[in-house]
Amino acid sequence: MLKTKIILLLLLLLPVVNAQMTIETYVDDVVFMDSEYTRLFKIKNTTYSSGGDYVSVTVNYNLSKNNTLVFSDFFTVDVKSYKYANTGTLVIGEVGEFVLCGQINNSEQIICKTINVIDTNTIPCNVSLELTSTKKLYENNESIKYSFELDETFDYEIEYWIEDVFKNILKKKYNTSNDNQKSYTPKFSETDKAFILCAKLHAKCNNTNENIYDEKLVVKKGVERYNSEVELLDYPTEATFGDIVHVKTRAFRGDSGKTVVYIRIPNAATTSKFYINSKFSEAIVNTPVQLKPNCNGRLKNKDYDLLIEGLDNVITKKIHLSGTSTKNCDEITKYKTKTSTSKTINYEIIDYEPIILIGTTAKTKLLIENNDDEKHSFSVYSYIYRGPKSYSGERDANTKTITLQASTDAQITLENIVLEGESGDYKLKVVIRKDDLKTPYELTKTVSLQNPLTVQSGVQEASAQSASFESVGVAQPIISIASDKLPVIVSRNSIIYESKQVKLKKQLAYIVLTGLMLFNVFYFLGRKNL
Repeated sequence: MLKTKIILLLLLLLPVVNAQMTIETYVDDVVFMDSEYTRLFKIKNTTYSSGGDYVSVTVNYNLSKNNTLVFSDFFTVDVKSYKYANTGTLVIGEVGEFVLCGQINNSEQIICKTINVIDTNTIPCNVSLELTSTKKLYENNESIKYSFELDETFDYEIEYWIEDVFKNILKKKYNTSNDNQKSYTPKFSETDKAFILCAKLHAKCNNTNENIYDEKLVVKKGVERYNSEVELLDYPTEATFGDIVHVKTRAFRGDSGKTVVYIRIPNAATTSKFYINSKFSEAIVNTPVQLKPNCNGRLKNKDYDLLIEGLDNVITKKIHLSGTSTKNCDEITKYKTKTSTSKTINYEIIDYEPIILIGTTAKTKLLIENNDDEKHSFSVYSYIYRGPKSYSGERDANTKTITLQASTDAQITLENIVLEGESGDYKLKVVIRKDDLKTPYELTKTVSLQNPLTVQSGVQEASAQSASFESVGVAQPIISIASDKLPVIVSRNSIIYESKQVKLKKQLAYIVLTGLMLFNVFYFLGRKNL
């Protein structure tokens, strides 16, 4: 009783709406099996005047066949003048005659309609699809407009989407049941870019026409850019000394004579850099940067400056570095030798490249501290080896000699290059011979060689000359290039590199093949003249 009284009280508090609502069926006489219909009724407010409010209306409806109820449901909509969208939902899974009835709640008016459900898949048809665009070349401030044409009217759905020239989907797939004009306004940074408009017909009939897919290539002009731009896309805000961190940048070279972009963390990492060799070209570069291992603990745990410099742009961010890389400090890094006066001479590798690209120069920096009261001469060299074999040429080929006065120190840079070898772990050895001592001191580090000729599968490479990369002690980055020569240029997963030796081998192969072809031609001509 209490619940009933509360409901009656609430009803009394509701505003009285003097509205006269009528209902009529809106669905077609013939509908298709397994298709969804959401416009079943038309509800009209016969007392509506301009500026009037919405009126909430609830409608009960049901579907029956052969006087047997199939299902029943209701919906509530807000109506001003009239409403037919979203007035119920109907999906019928069998053919035949059905009766659809509807009634406004608390109204005596009931309307019914007989509808005929047919299976369109059994009806033969011959429907083809054509995709049309208003033009092939669009200006940079225009939207791409396109529509669909069918040569026969029938119930259908059209699946449509937009791709680039490498089949990457730029606008996701949608379904439509009308031929209204569609539009697409892309955002991109290239001067020009190509788009492929795609559409596929799904006719709800037994279609014998094979022309149910169509596509059109259109080109849209981009914004003319003359000033170079560099943008930092992603980087770690903190890392451990000795790690390899990746810095992702987007660089656009406009009408500039400069080509290089540097990635630096001063005093805490090896400098990396990449090039954009063509004007009005863009590169997205994921650059690995090797942090110093800080084995001697000289570098403090603090925020360091991450600098991206190049193409007349400078970007500065903070990256917090701390700790010590135990992986890169498992080798002995310092030797001390006593002199006749009981003072020490220190040898220390203060910088080296743990990752070396085959075919590039690797630099190793050695610190020698002469804490003695006498001057000494030192002969040093370095080489890269695995087992008994040196992979950087003669072991002492890069020998350098230096004389240090008492209580002085010096840094010596040694260079090694590995021209060929397998990717994997190797050893870097630095050999120091003091004065005329027969037994040298040796410092050893573990390094990793990487072969730049190894190309991952699925690479799409275009205009490879428009950008290049160089780093000191880090692997090549992933580069995605957009050139002014082609509408779209994308390179994924890796970059293709060729050493001079590989190019020479290819050229020799072409020369030999050409010679054999000429020999065969002259041989057969000679036989024919006999």
